Amino acid sequence: MAYVRGTVAKYFSEIHRPEDFRIAMGNFLDDFYSADKSERYRMTRDSIDLSNITPDNRKYAAFFAAMTEHLCYHSDIQIPMWTQNLIFRLPKPWFLHENWRFRAWQLTMTPPSFKSRNIFGGDNMLDRV
Repeated sequence: MAYVRGTVAKYFSEIHRPEDFRIAMGNFLDDFYSADKSERYRMTRDSIDLSNITPDNRKYAAFFAAMTEHLCYHSDIQIPMWTQNLIFRLPKPWFLHENWRFRAWQLTMTPPSFKSRNIFGGDNMLDRV
């Protein structure tokens, strides 16, 4: 049986605790980076289930929407309309590096798809080792 790469919606649904976020994000990125263009489109076209978004996981949903927009833009794939839903815009800034010394770097270097959602983490948030 061939491996089927997961979708952004599937990986978001696997976040049940804060520590699940980085694992789900990493697994999605590994799948995305190893896929061809048509597979990447399939992986991003379906929305995160909005009924699964809670006050506790909204920032992760916003991150997944920003990540999807960023990856699609840089892969020359149509950006899915679901990413534009206002639920993916955080009311307060989320700094991934909480140390105040990183604030200026995060504010300056964060890609636009994240900044527009009030998420700040610098320019290497989606890098994989």
